[in-house]
Amino acid sequence: MKNVMWVILFVVFIGAFVGIGVLRKSGPTRQEPRRIGVIAKETASQYWKGVRNGAEQAAKDTGVTVLWNGPEVGTDFERQIRIIEDMMAQKVDGIILAAGSRNALVPMVEKAGARNIPCVIVDSGVETDKYLSCIATDN
Repeated sequence: MKNVMWVILFVVFIGAFVGIGVLRKSGPTRQEPRRIGVIAKETASQYWKGVRNGAEQAAKDTGVTVLWNGPEVGTDFERQIRIIEDMMAQKVDGIILAAGSRNALVPMVEKAGARNIPCVIVDSGVETDKYLSCIATDN
């Protein structure tokens, strides 16, 4: 039941992010759908598979494209860094990041901010203030 609640929260969150954070970058002439890079903490667990399903459903409901990726294990920070770099190179309209480390991902979040790519942090915080929003529990 707890996982279902997280998935529902994530779906609502994606809709809010798309509606508020990313749409502010557009003008009325934009034809292609928005592309949101969603970078999970890990991809092997059932929890993150459920989050992916929620993100893809939210994307379908809002007409955006989700580029989903993440390391297989949550401690592969180098892989997360490479994925963020790849998302920025693809010029995504925004990034949703479940950081595997509070400190290792700081430079990438700050780099995204410097490139005017809105970044929303979910699940676990990152030790910077260069993001649009953070949704996490206070463990």
